[in-house]
Amino acid sequence: NLIDKFGVSVYYPDPIEKIAEVLNPDIVQLPFSLFDQRFLRDGTIGELSSRGIEIHARSLFLQGLPFLEPSKLPTYFKPWQEFFQSFAQDCCSRNITSDAVCTGFINSINEIDRYVVGIYRKEEIDRFFVNLTQPFISHFLKYECHDYALLDPSQWRVKVG
Repeated sequence: NLIDKFGVSVYYPDPIEKIAEVLNPDIVQLPFSLFDQRFLRDGTIGELSSRGIEIHARSLFLQGLPFLEPSKLPTYFKPWQEFFQSFAQDCCSRNITSDAVCTGFINSINEIDRYVVGIYRKEEIDRFFVNLTQPFISHFLKYECHDYALLDPSQWRVKVG
């Protein structure tokens, strides 16, 4: 009776099946965002939800990349500069902030039970909760990405400091 719920954190869908052969976790934490929908597209999220496993989404904002000025992205991200520029222009033309688009998307997926977000200031968490009330605009689905070099922060080669 020491543990109420047991969970695992994964980066890719494959380990979930291997884990399920040995354990039945109560919670699975996984990366999920407008840009990274692989767990949704391959049916993992639906399968986990149907088994009564709580799904906690992290990396909702791709480590904050969509909030940066595209022309000021670190060198590693230059291959995606036009991608983020297009996203920023779409947000601007529709008079919606990038964080509202990203939050609206994750909130539109009913199978996601909890969100893990990093914040620096109280205003950011307040804004996150306000954005949860915003409807998602399906036009932005075109920003789903399949490039692991962008989606997986462990692959990023960025100078820090």
